[in-house]
Amino acid sequence: MKNREDWANKVISRWDKSFKHRWTIFNNLLSDLQNPQSISLDIGCGEMSELSGDLDFKAKIGTDILAPKDKGIFDFPFLQSDIYSLPFKNQSIEIVLLRFVVEHVEFPEKAFEEICRVLKSDGHILIMTSNIISPIIFIPKIIPYKFRKKIILKLFGVDDNDIFPTYHRLNSLKAIKKLNHLFHIEQWCFVQDINWASKFIFFSFLIWHLFTKWINLKFLRSNFIVLLQKSNS
Repeated sequence: MKNREDWANKVISRWDKSFKHRWTIFNNLLSDLQNPQSISLDIGCGEMSELSGDLDFKAKIGTDILAPKDKGIFDFPFLQSDIYSLPFKNQSIEIVLLRFVVEHVEFPEKAFEEICRVLKSDGHILIMTSNIISPIIFIPKIIPYKFRKKIILKLFGVDDNDIFPTYHRLNSLKAIKKLNHLFHIEQWCFVQDINWASKFIFFSFLIWHLFTKWINLKFLRSNFIVLLQKSNS
């Protein structure tokens, strides 16, 4: 797998030396937010939290609706809970991470009101999710979920347990702006996923990245990353 990743990065660099993977952009923003006085919360962290590692926070906490198979996988506390009922006091968290969680939220207004409750007045939410405006995302939506799930399993080689129903009710700039009574946008970035699970997927995504760059259609890329700050109003 490492050899395939190295090969993919070499090909990408030939065509676009300025390209940054979505997780690089996300982690750079997260790194800028780190503060030894802050508490960070990774909602929907699954089996691999972005808080693991050398990030300097007062406390790191992970939550998910499913407990990890290995409870010792993290070097910080894990709490099993859903996004609509977070087990934290009002205004007790500085930073919330939502990494490929938003697309699975059925009731976004309810979820973000709950996040707003636990966030301090100057708190941030860092989101990485799919962009429903992108053809790569909205075209597969026409395929019934049962068959779409089989295609994802086959093409991307992911685990069956890692696939959840998607709603995409907060997966566009327009939808995010509807939360402006709770949060305002600090930074926004459209980014194309470059997946090397297969050469077909890899070159399809790379071509789409280059096309959206050269024709200035970045808003059609498959993912976006947004940094929100809690509004005081």
